[in-house]
This record gives sequence, C-alpha cells and structure tokens, in this order.
Amino acid sequence: MKERRRFIRYHIDRGLIVLDDDDIIGMARVIDISDGGFGCVGLSPIPYSTNWINGIDLYDPNTDISLQQISGRMTRYVINKNSTGSIASTISYFVGFEVSPNSVTQIANFREILCGDQPASS
Repeated sequence: MKERRRFIRYHIDRGLIVLDDDDIIGMARVIDISDGGFGCVGLSPIPYSTNWINGIDLYDPNTDISLQQISGRMTRYVINKNSTGSIASTISYFVGFEVSPNSVTQIANFREILCGDQPASS
C-alpha cells in the first residue's frame, strides 16, 4: 500500500496538550505531529466537524513551550471503545488535524523545536 501522507509524522510522548478557544476539542493529548498537522486523542467527546477551527493552542507543560492561535480542520476521526473489565470500558476519541495554509510555517517550526529529526516508526 502506498503511503498517502504529505509529511513525515513525529511521535510526541512528552505530554503535549491541545486546546481550542471554542472548546470544540476540549483538552486532548497530542500523539504525533508533522509539518502539516497533528494527531491527538482525548477522553471527552470531540464532535466531528468539517469546518476550520480557529484558536487552537498546543502546549508542552514540561517545558512551557507553546504554539498559539493556529487554525486547523479535522481530517481523520476515530472513536475507540476499549474494554477494561467485564463492566467497565473506556472510550477515546482520535482526531487528525490539518493546519491551515497560514499556520504551516508555525507548526513546522514548532515540530522542529520539539522533535528535531526523529520521525515516527510507521
């Protein structure tokens, strides 16, 4: 199968969080980032939207580094239900975001600061 991604993904395992001004995303954990967007997972419901979301902030509480007020739109949306026992289960929401053309330079610079050149392994 041919890779369809335009940008290399870089894993984020440092607790980077994403928030947005309109509370559409709520608060989610960024799991990967690229020069064109990011993927995140949250435990609170994230409603699917095809519209551009403004006021997205990425924040690393460990280093106090942040990227603020970028725009993006959802390109991938998956709801995962994981059973943790006979009666308990956890639902998580994975969302992939493409940043708007005017945010590409900012996220590429931010990705370079966070990850350097260590791409994700598939």
